[in-house]
Order: sequence, then C-alpha cells, then structure tokens
Amino acid sequence: MERSVLLRDSIEEEKKSSIYSEADRIVLDELLEEINAFTGTDFHYLAELNAYNIKGSGPIMAKYVERFDSLTIKAVLLMQIVVDKVPKAAELTLKSYFEFKNSDEYIASPGSPAPAFIFVQYDNMFIKLRPKRLKKELFELVNNPRDAYYLPLTTQMLASWKIPGMKELAFRYFFSENVSAADCGFTTEDEYVDRQMGYIRRELKFHGINCLGYFAEQEVLDFLNEYVDDPDKDIQMCIKKNIKKIEKKLLK
Repeated sequence: MERSVLLRDSIEEEKKSSIYSEADRIVLDELLEEINAFTGTDFHYLAELNAYNIKGSGPIMAKYVERFDSLTIKAVLLMQIVVDKVPKAAELTLKSYFEFKNSDEYIASPGSPAPAFIFVQYDNMFIKLRPKRLKKELFELVNNPRDAYYLPLTTQMLASWKIPGMKELAFRYFFSENVSAADCGFTTEDEYVDRQMGYIRRELKFHGINCLGYFAEQEVLDFLNEYVDDPDKDIQMCIKKNIKKIEKKLLK
C-alpha cells in the first residue's frame, strides 16, 4: 500500500515524538503483529492505524485498547472499534472518554497544545454510535460546559433526541457569557484563561443556538427573533439559519 505524503510526514513525526511510552510501544508492536497476520498488511506505526479503515480489525483492537496508557492511542483504536461495531463499543468509548476527562491532558496548560485530536475523535465516535441507551450519561456529560465545548456534535445529537432538560441547557449555553472559568475547570484567572474562555464562550453560544433549532416551538422561535440582530455577524447568521429551520417545521 503506497503511503501518502501526509502519512509519511505523520510517521516521521511519530518516530521523533514521545506521544507514547516505551511500554506502550511494546504493546503496539504486539497489536500490529496480530493485525498484520489477520489482514495480510505490513503496518508498523500508529499513524497507519489512524490513516486507514482496517476492516475487521476492531475486535483485535478491543483486546488491546485498555492495555495502553496513551490516550492518543486509545482514541485511534476506539474509532476502528466503533466503525467495526464491536459489541459494547459505546460503553468502552464512554469509559475511555472519562479517562481522558480525569487526565492531565484534559485541560492544556499554557504553552501546550489543546487535546483537539482526542476530543474531536470522541465527538465523531459518539455521533457514529448514536447510543440512545447511554443518553442519560451523555446528557450529564454535556452539562459540563467544557465537555459541551469539546463535544458539539454529541450535544446537538442529544438536542435532536429531545432529551429532557436539553432545551434548558441550550438556553444556558446561548447565554454563554454567564459560564465561568471555574465551570470550565480553570483554577486561576489570568490573561491565558481569559483568552481561552473567550473561545469557549463563543463556541458554546453557537452550540446553544444550534441545539435550540431542534425545538420547533413558538416560544423558541420568538426567543431567537429577539436576538437576530446580534452584532457578531457569524452568530447572526447562525440564528437566522435556525429560525428558518424552526419555521419550516412549524409550517408542516
């Protein structure tokens, strides 16, 4: 299989970086050996597992995923586990997200990169899984503003299911200026935190608007019309889009 330029760059970066420990490298080698024997491939790097949909390898990855310490490795393997619809994939994914949530990587320290790869990966996995049996657990999760910020698609999925309390949560995130730094897990107030909270609050407002768009009610429509002239043009466009969405549903 010919490697793309992007994949070659990712492999070189993996060789130079310390994204996982030597202990994880040993387990990864075991995993790759079993996958290669099963699929007839010749993979040697995590980047390759991330780049390809290796159909049928999910059950193999499920045997290994909890042996790793690296949250990045877990996020890569879990996606294949989800794609292959391995039994209990949803429960395993949720459990692994909570490991991330309770880790030092959950909130980046000043000067460190945000854990975007990890939280975007989980957001996409929850959307692929659509695990209604875990709707209570997921709703409790996105009640935390940082998790709602990390999991926008999951938050909107819950709104589309009309989870009890979801409309009220959407209103809360619409008024995201009331979300505090402490609500998002910050323990200090400084320039770095203020800058981060600016990003988080703006994104939460978008999430709130998009979630309200799933509630085709006159009350919600009237509310959005009150704020349709928001000075932020992007927010204004988002509100208008969801007003049209609700109006279309109300006309049916």
